[in-house]
Amino acid sequence: MSPLIFLSGRLIFKPELKETHNWGGMAMILRPYQQESIESVLRKWSEFNRLLGVAPTGSGKTINFAHIANARAQTGRVLILAHRDELIDQARDKLFAACALLTSKEKAEDYADLDAGVVVGSVQTLSRNNRLQRFARDHFHTVIVDEAHRTLADSYLRILNHFNHAKTLGVTATPDRGDRRSLGQYYEDIAFEISLLDLVKERWLCPIRIKTVPLQIDISKVGIRAGDYSEEEIAQALEPMLSSPSARR
Repeated sequence: MSPLIFLSGRLIFKPELKETHNWGGMAMILRPYQQESIESVLRKWSEFNRLLGVAPTGSGKTINFAHIANARAQTGRVLILAHRDELIDQARDKLFAACALLTSKEKAEDYADLDAGVVVGSVQTLSRNNRLQRFARDHFHTVIVDEAHRTLADSYLRILNHFNHAKTLGVTATPDRGDRRSLGQYYEDIAFEISLLDLVKERWLCPIRIKTVPLQIDISKVGIRAGDYSEEEIAQALEPMLSSPSARR
């Protein structure tokens, strides 16, 4: 893939993003809205340092930032932040599948190679001082935040403030936080905002069908972390109901 590169805020080469890529033995072509969102991010970084991208689940956000990481890796190291094991592994798999990018992992007992061009890191691990200090403040040229609605949490801000000279992109399907704190406190501009309804109308996503199951469940004691329900506590509250015979019918 030919990268879109900015030097000193100047566009010096525009990519052809319509080429195909191998995805598990199948040809993958970027959708028009993906091409537009990728180009928008790379263009707007000439004006802003911290960008937010919003797109619904199923729209291909990981493929988007894989191509963005690929373009930015031409000019400096890239850090991708995620908070769950499956998101870390998914990012690494899709970076390779979409762009043949090899990555290094920074999580728990896995220490990233300091010479790696792209690092996928766990927020929980990198927010620890002894792990964060492995990397100089200017080590990464670009930081991409998956699940960016969590950005205002102390653990995320500790990492982002350490690499505060890097261009930053946050991607999320849910920009409205439960605690009503605005992501505008950190991000300077929205690079792209893709509507769920538009993708359904354009037949990129299936129409939504909702079925409800009446359950008597109390989540009043579930704690809030980073503007969302605690994953561990909500799982504990839901488990008895989901495993009951009535819930399985």
